[in-house]
Amino acid sequence: MALIEIRNLTKNFASKANAAAVNDLSLTIEENQFVTLLGPSGCGKTTTLRMLAGYITPDQGTISVKGRVISSSGGVVLPEDRGMGMVFQNYAVWPHKTVYENVVFGLKIRRVSATEQRRRVESMLELTGLGGFGERYPSQLSGGQQQRVALARSLVVEPAILMLDEPLSNLDAKLREKMRAELKQLQRRTGITFVYVTHDQAEALALSDRIAVMNSGILQQYGSPLDVYDRPSNRIVADFMGLINFISCRVTARTASDVTLDVSGTKIMLPSSTDLPIGSKVDLAVRPEDVAIQLSGQGLPGVIADVTFLGNMCEYVVTLEDGQSIRVQTHPRDLFPTGKEVFLKIANERGSIFTSA
Repeated sequence: MALIEIRNLTKNFASKANAAAVNDLSLTIEENQFVTLLGPSGCGKTTTLRMLAGYITPDQGTISVKGRVISSSGGVVLPEDRGMGMVFQNYAVWPHKTVYENVVFGLKIRRVSATEQRRRVESMLELTGLGGFGERYPSQLSGGQQQRVALARSLVVEPAILMLDEPLSNLDAKLREKMRAELKQLQRRTGITFVYVTHDQAEALALSDRIAVMNSGILQQYGSPLDVYDRPSNRIVADFMGLINFISCRVTARTASDVTLDVSGTKIMLPSSTDLPIGSKVDLAVRPEDVAIQLSGQGLPGVIADVTFLGNMCEYVVTLEDGQSIRVQTHPRDLFPTGKEVFLKIANERGSIFTSA
């Protein structure tokens, strides 16, 4: 049995002019998974998380945990009775309490014995890298350490599910990257199911077992990080999941397993099961790292218009004969000057085909 079953979940807010914040969302989350709700601001991901937490009552649909309905339009199980933990964007640690007092609070509410309280808190402080910090106050901690306090406080009560609402957004870039790695390791060590909300694609790709991409309250795709990045289900997902080129072209031939496209007068063949008719105008979606620059041979002819050195890569803008611009990312030692005539090849024949916007 799946741990969490979300079925036909819908929530409207009057201020949204009848637009659903979450619209007919269905999602299955298995035990011990790290699942991320990903999308731009206003897509419905935080509303979904708050319905899962019990802070918002859905207008339609249900949320079940291990077969028990905990949210429906008829009512919700109170947040404190759900056996879940929550880590907020602003950490919400009590500034007047020490680290130890912050973390032990949930155990006191549950009337756990004093001996067990100390054992579990000390163990959790060690697990979250806060050993020896128990007597400090939040004002004496860095942002990353305060984040760990919030995590420790939620985890010490041993929830079956931990929800995290953009918990790293207030940290600087290097600390975010460090905390990302720690979060993933923590989830693996504890085996707790994490449901994580973010608008950061890199964060979602690095952390998740499964990603639910949302837009305008609607689930666009639910799958592994590789699936949503490499095999986007639609143009919205392709565009949101990092840099991508949309190359205008036309279908000139197709079989059951591949399609031939005319791009700026050059024919290219890609594996595809598209049933679009011959002559259709389409957009070929290709990641910059999946395009190779060649000085000779077959490929799309173009001219290097710009180059940017980014340390771990070089990013080129190549202008095709019909004026289209394509971004290409290469190894930083593969240097080509601006104005150079080159040929572009779709590496490993990778790409997705969508009807033209």
